[in-house]
Amino acid sequence: MVLGFLGLTGLGLAVAMRRSDIRLGQLTAFFALSPGWLGAVAAAAAGIYVTDYFRYQATCNVLGVRLPFWAGCDAVVANFFFSWISPASVLGLPAAIYMLGRGGVPWDAAPLVAYGKSIGGIAVLLVVAGAVLALGAGPALGPGMQAVLAGGGATMALLVLLPLLGVFWPAPCERLVEAAANKLSPRLASRPWLQRKVETVARALLASIARAAQLRQASWRSLLLVLGAHLAYLTCFVAALALLAAAHGATPPARNLGVSVVYVATLMVAPTPSGAGISEIAACPFFDGLLPPTTALLVVLVFRSVTFYLHLAVGAVYLTVVGGLRDILVRRRQTP
Repeated sequence: MVLGFLGLTGLGLAVAMRRSDIRLGQLTAFFALSPGWLGAVAAAAAGIYVTDYFRYQATCNVLGVRLPFWAGCDAVVANFFFSWISPASVLGLPAAIYMLGRGGVPWDAAPLVAYGKSIGGIAVLLVVAGAVLALGAGPALGPGMQAVLAGGGATMALLVLLPLLGVFWPAPCERLVEAAANKLSPRLASRPWLQRKVETVARALLASIARAAQLRQASWRSLLLVLGAHLAYLTCFVAALALLAAAHGATPPARNLGVSVVYVATLMVAPTPSGAGISEIAACPFFDGLLPPTTALLVVLVFRSVTFYLHLAVGAVYLTVVGGLRDILVRRRQTP
């Protein structure tokens, strides 16, 4: 997984560098920014950790579950690390579940906490990015990037929509998933690997619908707190990119903010690990008209360094100290 992430990142970087004529030595230009800009970017990067913790806390409040402080910290770090190195973030959820359960959250509640936080975050991200695009404030994308965003967004929307509908109509949603799986599975008998994928997705959706149905007991106040936590998290992520772009001359501010929102959304829904490869190649098309190609790639690389790459470095050290790396991978292999 890590090699795949590094390989895709290197490939994307090579393609982007050919298009922008950037040299890695130019990355040091980031440190030439004024202390005010540096402090603002650092605050946004730190805020990602803080707001993600509060996303777990708010979700636990909805479910009436106590979140021990260190269990929340462990889940934040593990979720980031495993999400960013796995395609479509598939390892992030089991990593968070394990760290929550190990840290004192009841094992029967840990999956619902982790899943509720994940689904809520995806829903908020898609709604905000969709609103930006609908208002015409996003970037002008070519067919390739449109396909990445549309394909990833549609997949994520499906994974969010069914569980959300399952909150109110669990039985019909479960029957729909079972009918689709029963119809597709026999047709894929000649492709066992694809048949297994369909069956795995169906089981995951059924489990998600069953868990989501428990949210019907939540109060509006607690749900508003969850929404606020998700918006704060997204704000920190987008702010880290928008501030870097603004510090390098991206104007007007409204378009810079819109482009940053859609760029972050694209990385979150991309099929590659944390958008590896896609993020580097997308730098110039996304910020076209806002920044010169060389500056656009510089901004994206620094953004990736203070977010995704930082999360991987922190995760590798933190999880080595507190434990969990090996256990999470073993549990994942044992999952059918």
